[in-house]
Amino acid sequence: KCRSQKKILKKGIMSKLSSTQEWKPMQVNLTSGGLFLARPDENLLRDLIPLYEIIGIKRVSGQPNSRNAKKPDTEIWYEQQSSINNVKFSKLTEDEQTCQPMIDAIQIRTVTDGYNSGRTYYLRTDAEEDCQSWVQSIRSAANRAVILKHAGPGMARKAQYRLAKFYHSTPVQIIVAVFIFFSFLLNVFQTELIV
Repeated sequence: KCRSQKKILKKGIMSKLSSTQEWKPMQVNLTSGGLFLARPDENLLRDLIPLYEIIGIKRVSGQPNSRNAKKPDTEIWYEQQSSINNVKFSKLTEDEQTCQPMIDAIQIRTVTDGYNSGRTYYLRTDAEEDCQSWVQSIRSAANRAVILKHAGPGMARKAQYRLAKFYHSTPVQIIVAVFIFFSFLLNVFQTELIV
């Protein structure tokens, strides 16, 4: 029911925690650009989460055995690790590979100066296997969206972005620092020999 110019990567019915702290069913469509939410019985778009504005995704635990559980409170899964030029989601451990139905939710945090003004979303599925699938799909699409946002559509810009990401990585920065330090020591040694 949610219409988008982009190809739908994944769609399904999920529950969304509303502002009144109630879980309401939503038709959720994941595209390469965003997460589109609409009521299952309507043709109107209710909400949109641009994927490049997602700064954190994790599974949170709600109150057990309650279909109308309030806001989840125990954080369990993973968060996005980000810096200016490096956006990457951390890997899940084996203990974190499963979701329990109707107890666990997916928390999605957005940037404060973006389309959703830093809003935090809570979504959940009725089926265990859907939870993990949605988390992986959103995480993967969000990573691609961030790369495209920073790199742009051209091959040269993508290569430039990847090279900058590589250069700003911790191992490369350590190697560069070591080379600079040894260059400094070599200059000091040469100066001592001349004097």
